Amino acid sequence: MRTKILLLFFFYAFTAAAQQKMVLTAKGFEPLKVEVPQNSAFQIFTNSKDWMRGYYQTETEFQEIEGQQLTIDAFKNNAFFFRSLGETYYYKIKYNLKIEFVDGLYTFYFRVDEIYTINTLTKTQIADYFLSNGNIKDDYADVKSSLEYTVNAIARSHYNYVFGI
Repeated sequence: MRTKILLLFFFYAFTAAAQQKMVLTAKGFEPLKVEVPQNSAFQIFTNSKDWMRGYYQTETEFQEIEGQQLTIDAFKNNAFFFRSLGETYYYKIKYNLKIEFVDGLYTFYFRVDEIYTINTLTKTQIADYFLSNGNIKDDYADVKSSLEYTVNAIARSHYNYVFGI
């Protein structure tokens, strides 16, 4: 009975954490922090390595600080889009994903380093889609929502794999 209650508690805690979303701001994505039970922290780290190997099969190797951090630089086709004059424009990104494991939680960092139109590097940065007050520019609302969708899908994939959901 006690085991069932503990499992129910952990399931509830993880489900609540899974509902967190990464939010795009003019400075990039806010980090996502997820609590990890102390007795399974090493298993979460190991599962995260396995997830990276599977999710990034065609990418270069990830960097690892044993038990503390995983980092990879990768590309994502059709990462976001925006519409202008009836046309939809899709963009590819090069990004850096870092997962840090510290004090009973892991932190998921996502940084967009480069933006491409198909295979051509643009000079555009994430901040260019925002006003000086931090709000998204009117013509680029789709950029924010579509990029958040893409990044949250990656974060959700990691979370589901790591916790076996």
